[in-house]
Amino acid sequence: PNPARMYSTSCAPLRPSPSSRRATHAGSWYSSRRDQLAAQMSGWLEQANACTGAARAVIAPHAGFSYSGPTAAWAYKHVSPTGIRRVFVLGP
Repeated sequence: PNPARMYSTSCAPLRPSPSSRRATHAGSWYSSRRDQLAAQMSGWLEQANACTGAARAVIAPHAGFSYSGPTAAWAYKHVSPTGIRRVFVLGP
């Protein structure tokens, strides 16, 4: 991938890449059915109890959702989108 297309130093929205990667772990690490995956994620977010103030940074697990879904939902439940200018996603 072209790094210039992936990262930006401005606050302008990035344009999506013209190509996308196939979901290689769908059906094994998480559901391959869109409706079932949406229901799981909504359920975990509803069950997550926001018990602290808004997070300024999140390091969330990304293992199979059956293992990490509730924990990741708890972390993301603490994110307030108000005032966010940049989001960094790091991964392999």
